[in-house]
Amino acid sequence: MKTLIFCARDIRDYFGGIIDARDLNVAPDLYKNFSALTDAPDIQKFLRTLLEIYEHCDAGLNSAICGETGIDGLRLDFNFGLRLEIPAGNFHVVISDADGGEIFFERDISDVRLISVEKYFIRWQVEIFLDGEKIFSHAVDFAEQPILIAFNKKIGLGDTLAMLPFAREFAKVHGCRVEIFLPDYLREFAANLYPELPQVDTVSFEHYATYFLSMYGGNFPLCHVDFRNEPLNRMAGTILGIDTLPIKPTFKPTLPRQIVEPYVCIGVQASTTIKRRRLSEKFGLSSSLH
Repeated sequence: MKTLIFCARDIRDYFGGIIDARDLNVAPDLYKNFSALTDAPDIQKFLRTLLEIYEHCDAGLNSAICGETGIDGLRLDFNFGLRLEIPAGNFHVVISDADGGEIFFERDISDVRLISVEKYFIRWQVEIFLDGEKIFSHAVDFAEQPILIAFNKKIGLGDTLAMLPFAREFAKVHGCRVEIFLPDYLREFAANLYPELPQVDTVSFEHYATYFLSMYGGNFPLCHVDFRNEPLNRMAGTILGIDTLPIKPTFKPTLPRQIVEPYVCIGVQASTTIKRRRLSEKFGLSSSLH
């Protein structure tokens, strides 16, 4: 079965990030008709490279899609963005935004695994037609569903403090069962602050949906806004589609205060330099680009 990666956003939004448009052997004016170019090898290579920012990329692309639809061979989940498996046949697929109605993908398709570039919150609407007749329709609905929120293995302490409150808020807003995945060195810390959030040992791709929380600057598919233009304490909400004011994090000191007087700590770039170096090493880019 062939894997086909598609964009919900305009593909040009991603140029200049990991790969520049000049690296593609397709005339720029043709990008306006991106749906017709989805199968082009250079386009697929470009989109695949965008996904390599995720630690779990290979598993996300290749692991079993767990969502049953009641139709033989047709499977759907949201564990690495939208993942849809279409069996062989005269199928027509329409993928859109259930809130705004914008169509992201529409075409005849057969014997294909379809995966979105975008992994952040989109209220996906999926409609499947066979021989011209609608046989399946589903809009994202988290109620009572198992959801995994996975933190990057190298995420910093400050990022974690800012993002954890939104995992709890996501469960509250949607009435779902949220579990979290954290690097080993933060698990005891998080369990002390948020005991109501069960932790898992691995990212299994067996939930209804999985969201990935991390912080990188630049036009990556982690989020629909540039992290550099948003405050740290809003980014998890932006990724998870929670449109509220920043939530005050829970913090319970386990040791007495070492400095009695009021004081302020200023991290000029904090972990930003490490993130730049990781990206430059992974993709062969100048660290000044990010």
